[in-house]
Amino acid sequence: MLEYVKADANAIVGSGQLAALLGTLKMMGEEAQRQFVGTCVEYRMLLCLEAREDVEAEKSNYRAIKAQTGAEKVTIYADGSIATSGEGGRA
Repeated sequence: MLEYVKADANAIVGSGQLAALLGTLKMMGEEAQRQFVGTCVEYRMLLCLEAREDVEAEKSNYRAIKAQTGAEKVTIYADGSIATSGEGGRA
């Protein structure tokens, strides 16, 4: 679904929420995993809409931070801290 909504690969890899979900899924039994996948299939369009909203909100946050700081690169960590680079000598 994340690929379908064109989620940023770095955001996916760095997502604490997705890592936690994966950890939870690995702890489930095989039947519970099947049920989870079945629910995802049944509600896939609603999940895609939610995922798209999340991705667009994240992109908007990055754009706003870049505009405010003049940075070329912005990293938002799981704890909410932000790092920027490439401000181009902007004071």
